[in-house]
This record gives sequence, C-alpha cells and structure tokens, in this order.
Amino acid sequence: MKIPSRFPQFKGETTIIIVSGQQNAVFYKVLNGIIERLDIFKIPRRHYSDNEGRFKVRGRGKTIRAGGTLEPKDDAVVNDFIREFKNRIKNIPEFARLYLLAPATTKNKIKSILPKSWQNKIQDVIEGNYYYRHPLFIVELLSKGGI
Repeated sequence: MKIPSRFPQFKGETTIIIVSGQQNAVFYKVLNGIIERLDIFKIPRRHYSDNEGRFKVRGRGKTIRAGGTLEPKDDAVVNDFIREFKNRIKNIPEFARLYLLAPATTKNKIKSILPKSWQNKIQDVIEGNYYYRHPLFIVELLSKGGI
C-alpha cells in the first residue's frame, strides 16, 4: 500500500513497525513510501469445558491455589503470546529503525524479549492498543510522535 507523500520520514531506510495488543500482533515493513504487512498472528483465549478453568493446583497433598470456575486465566494467554512472538520475530528482515505500539501491560514484556540489536534501533514506543487500526492511521500517528 502506498503511503501519501506527506510522510517523508520513511524514505531511504527500512523501518519495521510492530503493532501489538495483549494477545495479537502485526508486523509492518515501511520503505520508500510503501507499507507492507509482513506477518500477523492472534492467540485465542483458552476455553475450558464445563467452566473448569484450572480450578485447583496441588502439591505434597495440599491445595496450593484454587481459582474460581469462571475466571479467565490471562497468564496462560500472555505466555503463549510471548512464545509465539519470539518465533515470529525470527522471520523479520534487516531494518534500520523500529517503532513499537503496544498496551502498557505488554510493552515492557515485548521490549525485554527483543534482541539487543533491535532494542538499540527503537525510535519510539507508543502505549495503546492500535492492533485494529488501519496502517495509514498508524503511520500518521508515528509522524505526529504519538498522541
């Protein structure tokens, strides 16, 4: 998709934009006025039959922890997301700059699993869940320097 000419900051150098939610992410590559989606994934919430949901955790004959039957277990979803994210970033080509858009709850986890060479290339980190936004909205947001 072509980017309007009013966004000159993406000319000459390959830029990667990572847009993440709590259980989904999309990777964009921007170069010379063209934005291209490289990869996208979503981790579905786990559904348990009969509202089981990991009710009891036991050890040495005692109950260590018990959870309510209707409580969703976000830890498992976040762990699955981080594992899948690590696998997906292996396929990203070389780049000069990196932008990260992620909610406050996951931005630090994502930054911590990025390779050191990628962390040095981060230009800006914008908090918020922009996963469902159009790529041109994201480029416009980056050109303004966030909200």
